[in-house]
Amino acid sequence: MAYRLLLRRSTLVLLCVIYIVLGLHSSTAESQQQEHSEGRRAVEVEHAADEEDDTDGETTQAEVSVEFNASSYVTYSVPLGTIDSNQLIVLDNVFSQEEVSLMEAWLTSKMTSWMFHGLDASEYEPQPYSLKNRAPWTAMLSSEGFSKSAQWHKVKAAASGLFTHGSGGGDGGAVADWQLASIVGYVLRHGDQVLPDNGQQNETSLVAHIYLARWMPVYGGETLLLSPAEQSPRSSGCIQPGLGRFALFPASATRIMHPPSINCPSVLVYLELRLTRSSTEYDNLQSFEKSFTAEVSARNGGQYEAHLFNDALAKRENQTYGEKPEDHLVKSYRARNGKRLAVFDGFMDNTSLSNLRDHIVHRSSYQFDKSMSGTDNVKWIAGFEAWAFTKSELYVQLQKIVDYFTGVGSYYPHDVSCNLIRTTDTTTVHEDCEPDENDVTLLVYLNPNWTRNMFGETLFLVDAPGQSLESVAAIRPRYGRVAIFDGTFKHSARPPSSSFHGARYTFAVKYSASKELAAKKDPTGDAGDDDQDEDDGDSDSMIDLPELEDLMEEILAEMGALPNGKMKDKARKLVRKINQAIKDGRPLARSEVMDVMDSLYAAMQELRL
Repeated sequence: MAYRLLLRRSTLVLLCVIYIVLGLHSSTAESQQQEHSEGRRAVEVEHAADEEDDTDGETTQAEVSVEFNASSYVTYSVPLGTIDSNQLIVLDNVFSQEEVSLMEAWLTSKMTSWMFHGLDASEYEPQPYSLKNRAPWTAMLSSEGFSKSAQWHKVKAAASGLFTHGSGGGDGGAVADWQLASIVGYVLRHGDQVLPDNGQQNETSLVAHIYLARWMPVYGGETLLLSPAEQSPRSSGCIQPGLGRFALFPASATRIMHPPSINCPSVLVYLELRLTRSSTEYDNLQSFEKSFTAEVSARNGGQYEAHLFNDALAKRENQTYGEKPEDHLVKSYRARNGKRLAVFDGFMDNTSLSNLRDHIVHRSSYQFDKSMSGTDNVKWIAGFEAWAFTKSELYVQLQKIVDYFTGVGSYYPHDVSCNLIRTTDTTTVHEDCEPDENDVTLLVYLNPNWTRNMFGETLFLVDAPGQSLESVAAIRPRYGRVAIFDGTFKHSARPPSSSFHGARYTFAVKYSASKELAAKKDPTGDAGDDDQDEDDGDSDSMIDLPELEDLMEEILAEMGALPNGKMKDKARKLVRKINQAIKDGRPLARSEVMDVMDSLYAAMQELRL
């Protein structure tokens, strides 16, 4: 638990730093130094709130053009065809180490929503919500926020100094200077399959790549560029990734992104910016960004989740399936250390499975876990609200299996998610709860037509004399199969075989032995709401430090989008109040916080609509 609290606090510090420096606030060199000092989180948060008061309605430091000689940073340039302006220009040392670290932290923050695009037809989302090169993992970021940063103004200055084309307005109008039309984040790892991007036949547009990972030449990951006119390997340029490396090239060039090599121990992380002087192209790309962002907001805001857990899986009359879990039990196992597991087939009906899979494949956004110290090393997870799950018929169905397995009716969910694992992922052996806890974990396998040659088993292990662990059981994925096991039973999700190009999906629910214990693990849920409804005196209960940390993250994430006014002032004051409570190590009364939070949620929902 101490580790989780430390992780939550570290994440908050990081978000505050990013919020201030990456264009969401202005910052001075002195304040940037403070933001990177350990143990100064209270100063950081107060500065984040106070800085907005000082800069409202003023030109921030980040908005001042960055003057520098771009040609002095050019490492090499390669012509792409016979037109002088068609060239690849690669620059190094444009950004400071701090600026690169901030961009990387911004992209890989837990606040960033990622979408998965598999090459399997059943997993590929139709336009306009997929990106044309169909890279597996993409994140559409805020061009408006990034355009206020010093990093963007360096990019713009480089484009203005090195590219003289793009001033014409033959495609429907021009603007005087380069504009940031869109910004997309990518994560690539070995084994990824990426289709070529044939480019846009439009000379008013540029593409910028900014690489954010430490890299060696043997790791691969090059981007090849082909001439817009010739499309010939003879006229190709190549971008070798490097930490902080910055490349500019015309958007009309066809580009082929190579994944990292098999010996690469990490992932390739980079930003792709689209620059244009065409007002028409700017408007088109901004429209696409807004559509993509609206889709992400719908996924994160719970609209699709509400449909899944309420409408699509609404309770049907005369429903008889799954009434007796024992009728569907195909495997029951108890290891020599007493740990148990059970497997059920045919318990869920096809409609429930189809709706659940469709939601997860086409209506979920994911978080990227870049840490190497996680329990299971599953890098991509889509989270769901446990309280929404408990309102659904799906919960009623699966609860029958939980009650059957545990022998009691008190177990309650505290963690609901989908795990996405691909053939190149590396998972670890782990437990789902502390040794003194009695949690259970339930899995629903969601890949149709799975065969034994695709692998992807869930492996269970026990301590063995003379060696660390030995495998004692394995559950093979099967569409609709439900597995349940003790949370202290060591296990590991095995990746699919290399012949499988999609993703292995499992819907996972973790249950605590009681509603009260679940509420402690999910303080932002409503495991205690029933009691609050019965006893108004509980409405002024205290919010503990972990929940205050979560609330702080929410406020900082939403506050930048609010227009100046009373609501923003209230949010600032609440930031200061929560920060002071965290600094003092004391909880806050729920009534001191939730009225403002409810108003903030309502204001943000109105903005989204």
